[in-house]
Amino acid sequence: MNGRKESEIRKENVINRMLIGKPDILHDYSHSFISKEITTKKAYLGYVITFLNFLKDEIKLDVTNKNIFKDVHPSHINQFMEYIRYTNGKENSASIRATKLYAVSNFFEFLIDDGYIDNNPCKRVKPPKDVFEKEIVAMNVKEIRTLENNIKNGVGTHRSIERNKKWINRDLSIVMLGCSTGLRVGAIVQINLKDLDLSQHKIRVIEKGGVGKYVYIGNKVEEQLLNWIKDRKNIIDEDNCSALFISNQKKRITTECVRQIIKRNTYNINKNITPHKMRATCATRLYDKTGDIYLVQQQLGHKNIRNTQKYAKVSDEKRIEAANILDSLV
Repeated sequence: MNGRKESEIRKENVINRMLIGKPDILHDYSHSFISKEITTKKAYLGYVITFLNFLKDEIKLDVTNKNIFKDVHPSHINQFMEYIRYTNGKENSASIRATKLYAVSNFFEFLIDDGYIDNNPCKRVKPPKDVFEKEIVAMNVKEIRTLENNIKNGVGTHRSIERNKKWINRDLSIVMLGCSTGLRVGAIVQINLKDLDLSQHKIRVIEKGGVGKYVYIGNKVEEQLLNWIKDRKNIIDEDNCSALFISNQKKRITTECVRQIIKRNTYNINKNITPHKMRATCATRLYDKTGDIYLVQQQLGHKNIRNTQKYAKVSDEKRIEAANILDSLV
C-alpha cells in the first residue's frame, strides 16, 4: 500500500471516531467533501463540531434538528467569533479565526445546497485580520547546522542517545530532504523506496491535492539517503515495509513522529521550529540566494504566486547588514 493511501485510511478512521454520537447533519456534511483533501475534511469537521457545540451550549439551539439552522443569524456568527478568540487564555491569531469562519461558512453553503436554508449568515461577517503582518519563521544556516549537529551527537540522557543512534541517518535524511526540497512533511513520510531514482538524482512524490511530481536532489542529500538506506536494511526487510522512512515500530513514520524529532533536536534554537519550518527554510534561503520568486514558486509547487510572496522577504541577516551600513553614515 502506498504512503498516501495509508495516511488517508488513518485520517478517515479519526474522522469516523469524531462523528460518533454527533448530529446526523454532520454525517451528511462529511460526505460532501468530494474535491477537498482528507486533511481539510478533518479540520473543517473539527471546526464545525466546535461551532455546533457553541450553538447548543451558548445559544441553546437544538442542533439535532436539521431545520434549526434557519434560525442562525449573523449576530450568532459574530458571537461565535468572539467565543473562539481565546484558547486556554491565549489569544488565537486572526488567520486561525478566519480559517474557522471559512469552515463554518462552508458548512452553511452545504446546508443551502441541500435545501435546508436559503442564506449563509457568514457572508455578512467580516473575517478578522492580523494587525501586524505575520513573520515567517525559518532557520538560518547556523541554525540548520545546530539542528544537524544535535542529531549527530544526540540529545537527552545517555540512554536515549544510545537508543537513537541507529536512527541518526534517518533523522538527518528527513531534515536535509525537507530543507533542500521544500517538501511538506506529509509528502516526505509518504515516500516509498521505489520512488527513488538516484541515478537521475530525483524522487517521485505525491504532493498536496494528490499531485504527483519529481523533485531533484543534490549530491549531499543523495549521499545521506544512501547512508540511511544502508542502515534501513539492517533494521527491516524491504518486503515487510515499502516506506523509505520507518519508525522504531518498523512501520511507516508518521508526521507526528517527525514533529517529535524536530522538537527534540531544536531545543537550543530560540525559535519555534516545527516540521513545516523546513519548507519555510527552503523557500527563504532559495529566495535569499537567487532573488527569483518564480523559481521559489516552482520549487514549492504553488499554483498562485501570492502564496509564495510571503517568503520573498529580506532576511534578518541582510537587514542587520543594512542597519550597520546606515549606522556607519551617522
